[in-house]
Amino acid sequence: MSCHCQTPVGAERRISQCRDSSADFLDLSGLRLKQLPGTVRDLTHLRVLDLTNNSLSTLPDWLAELGLLCEICVNGNPLRAIPRSLAGLPHFTGLHVSRCPGIGEDDGIGALPHLRTLMMEQTGLSQLPEWLRGLRGLTNLSLGSNALRALPEWIGALNQLEGLWLEQNRLRSLPPSLRNLPRLRVLQIDGNPDLHIPAHIAASMDPDMILDTYFRSHSLPANI
Repeated sequence: MSCHCQTPVGAERRISQCRDSSADFLDLSGLRLKQLPGTVRDLTHLRVLDLTNNSLSTLPDWLAELGLLCEICVNGNPLRAIPRSLAGLPHFTGLHVSRCPGIGEDDGIGALPHLRTLMMEQTGLSQLPEWLRGLRGLTNLSLGSNALRALPEWIGALNQLEGLWLEQNRLRSLPPSLRNLPRLRVLQIDGNPDLHIPAHIAASMDPDMILDTYFRSHSLPANI
């Protein structure tokens, strides 16, 4: 006997409203979805899709048919990989996968050529995945509330970064290459007591102030 998963009424109502109004944003958050309804496939005008706090373990490959899609939020789902087909979307610049345990093992994220914003808070990371170093176009990277103890020297090669969130980790040191990020304007690093950065300095989120204080206290040169 075959089993068909029934789409919650609330989801179909939101999808219908989006279709009828030609809205470019669809909110399907908090609906306990186990799979993405197939009717979303018809929303070719969609730009932003919010799937926060559902029960999605996979996303369909046909999302790549939504040619205008630029951002997906899947925070709080048991998702461990994204469809490889998303790499073909020319405008896809934002991915939110916080609270998706294990998603850091998916090197497919590193194949998204246009990614600018990547949010990966509370994903269980103990080290930065190697695939991250290929995302040279990133402007915002959030890695807060993980278990990071160190950052690789290659993080300094992500030279388009404007915001870097590292709060509530277990960092014991910072690489000098962080000073090679000319566009960095926001650095959140509080909640890493082993760095011994004064709380009022960390709270400033000012990269120059934070890094000057840290490297001065560790007797490292001001410029590398």
